[in-house]
Amino acid sequence: MQGKSIRMQGFMNKKSECTRIIVGIDWDHHPLGKPETWPPSLVTTLSILLNSKFPMFLFWGKEHYCFYNDAYKPSLGNAGKHPDAIGKKAKEVWPEIWDIIYPQIKQVMEGGEATWHEDMLLPIFRNNKIEDVYWTYSYSPVFEEKGNVTGVFVTCTETTAKVHSEKELIKLAKALRAKALKLQESENKYKMLFQNSPLPKFMYDLETLHILDVNDAALEKYGYSKTEFLSLDMIALRPATEVAYFMSMVKKLRAGKPISSYGPILHKKKNGNVFTVEVNLHKNIYNGKEAVIKVITDITEKQVYENKLKQLNESLIKSNRELQQFASITAHDLQEPLRMISNFTGLLEKKYSEKLDEKALQYIYFAKDGATRMQHLIADILEYARLDGHAAVFELVNIDEIINQVLEDLKHRIKKTKAVINYPGVNVNLMGNTNLLYRLFLNLISNALKFVSNDTNPVVSISLKDKDKFWQFAITDNGIGIAAEDQPKLFIAFNRLHSRESFEGSGLGLATCKKIVEQHHGKIWVESEEGKGTTFYINFQKISA
Repeated sequence: MQGKSIRMQGFMNKKSECTRIIVGIDWDHHPLGKPETWPPSLVTTLSILLNSKFPMFLFWGKEHYCFYNDAYKPSLGNAGKHPDAIGKKAKEVWPEIWDIIYPQIKQVMEGGEATWHEDMLLPIFRNNKIEDVYWTYSYSPVFEEKGNVTGVFVTCTETTAKVHSEKELIKLAKALRAKALKLQESENKYKMLFQNSPLPKFMYDLETLHILDVNDAALEKYGYSKTEFLSLDMIALRPATEVAYFMSMVKKLRAGKPISSYGPILHKKKNGNVFTVEVNLHKNIYNGKEAVIKVITDITEKQVYENKLKQLNESLIKSNRELQQFASITAHDLQEPLRMISNFTGLLEKKYSEKLDEKALQYIYFAKDGATRMQHLIADILEYARLDGHAAVFELVNIDEIINQVLEDLKHRIKKTKAVINYPGVNVNLMGNTNLLYRLFLNLISNALKFVSNDTNPVVSISLKDKDKFWQFAITDNGIGIAAEDQPKLFIAFNRLHSRESFEGSGLGLATCKKIVEQHHGKIWVESEEGKGTTFYINFQKISA
């Protein structure tokens, strides 16, 4: 018995926590019995295991009782199987991976050959949860004295960190490959767009201004070969008069100021011909240096067209001014003879009415009426001409005050026609011209009172809607309406939809309204159905906050 005790001392490592746990177990009531009765093969194996600094584990006997050393303990976690696993059956200790490790243990126990497993995933319970843990380990047979396999000796290393690192490296490598592929695709796309662009393109060094690359469109436009281009700098493409301006742009780019486009400027071809261009550009990095990519648009024809258009516009303005002056002078000069016709016709009627027959009096009436209508027409023409001839002074105006003034000036007509006016008031301020806006609402409300059937009392509704960025006015009547085919020509000057016998007027009222609205940067339109009334809509911009 004393010999056995001395033999047991051989595997005892008094500094080992696992040794102390083994010693403290009540082996008297354990199926393995007291350590003094353990076979030499178990004692020897435990001696190796407990005195090693390498992680080791032992499954012993038919029930695969578990032993391990201090080096293995960290792999069990802070809250898991340690220390209760020592001396327990493997099936009880490792229920979460028993279906994985049992076939491996059985293979060694029955075949007597060692196994090797590298970076194998074994999800074990530790740190109060199931964790994915990777191991590299070997199962080796432990033979008893008679030569039978009675245990499985495990040497192992946890490789979880290594596997995760490798996975991250693989993931990173894939990402880098994908990025490289994307960059390659982007570069190929850029080269394709650069080379195949119908517009001339250049790339030049921002520091030296040396041309680094050009596309085929540039070769064709400027007349240089690619070799010749690559020996030039960007100054060579400009007439002497344009160099200073170009260098000012370069200075801004070098200072980091954003420039996306500039022009019109002049460029020079190889043969010396000069043409007008606009330039679009963006900075880039080429071989580690700052570069600029330029896109050139030839606007020579556009510039010629714009100059011609400018000349035509100036000519049109001059002609329009002369026409307005002519209309104003002519209308003014016509007023005096018309007044004479009207006055003398009136005197003729007053002095000789008793001596003239009914036919003569009718002729006098026609003359007076024609003169009066001509005077009204001339007044309307003068008003219409002045809208283009003079810049209106804009100020803050209150629309409610203007509309109320219009209704006050029309009160006798409203009373005479027994009209109903629905106007709740609109406390809205606009930037506008008081006189022009007065004429606008006077014309529209007068029309609403005028264009009704003889047996109908006018009903006019004036309303306002808030349309986010503008105010929308609506003037609705119950009048005779406007046929759909007549609506497109409604705002054309001198366009009359009805005879003078039916409704008086010069045909300039709505054309004047349109001009007034346009001068206020607004919009006017009509919605109507014949026999069912009309609504005129006007949009005015709100005052910016």
